[in-house]
Amino acid sequence: MPKISTNKLLPTTLVGSYPQPDWLIDRRRLGEMVPPRAQARELWRVDPSHLEQAQDDATILAIQDQERAGIDIVTDGEIRRESYSNRFATALDGMDGDNPAQIPSRTAGKVQIVPRVVGKIRRRQPVQVRDVVFLRANTDRPIKITIPGPFTMTQQLFDEHYRDEAAVAMDCAIALNDFTGQESGFEIARRLGISFIKIDGTIIGRITRDAEAKARVMTIQQHCRVLDIRTVAMQVESAETLAALRAMRVDYVQGFGIDKPKPLPL
Repeated sequence: MPKISTNKLLPTTLVGSYPQPDWLIDRRRLGEMVPPRAQARELWRVDPSHLEQAQDDATILAIQDQERAGIDIVTDGEIRRESYSNRFATALDGMDGDNPAQIPSRTAGKVQIVPRVVGKIRRRQPVQVRDVVFLRANTDRPIKITIPGPFTMTQQLFDEHYRDEAAVAMDCAIALNDFTGQESGFEIARRLGISFIKIDGTIIGRITRDAEAKARVMTIQQHCRVLDIRTVAMQVESAETLAALRAMRVDYVQGFGIDKPKPLPL
């Protein structure tokens, strides 16, 4: 597995998506709408028979741009997605992304298009594994791939099956990390050459007051340590949280608990 150069105090990576080229997707329409959580195939400019190849080409361009800029940890730019979470969520059984529902958006006065849950949520086949394999094959730098956490997924769907938010979240978590006795998510990440795993801020924010959240972070850290995968804690908002993560030997942190954004002196 590629290693981060030990002389780098602050390894760099992308946060969020890389701008998709206008020849691939209708960026104007995408920018005018609340990010779609259900499928929005009408946004793509390329015929479906050639879409995967076009997305591959645009992903290579994004990878090369990152390498030219000197980015240390390279991503696929989320080029194949209409939004951060919908590529994973709509690939699961039980999700109907072709006949979506509308729920209130965090943007005042707008609604959000989300998949409807119409059956038990489960993952029958690999999701985003090809994205990782393609990224690994096209860069020799450490790589990172993003997937939504179960909390994010439960906030971006309309449940017509479970009628129980906790049950929805549990099945989303199981779909994210297959607990059926086959390879775990950690083992898959190691086999595919993933260099970093980011721990969701919704868990990090509770570790100083919730023993279960703290135990989950410790378990993730211990698994990653054995598999030689680096960990990154998101949304570290206090000195107390930072101290707890240091005690757990989490490798990297990000958030206002370290400092708030400010201009760099030139």
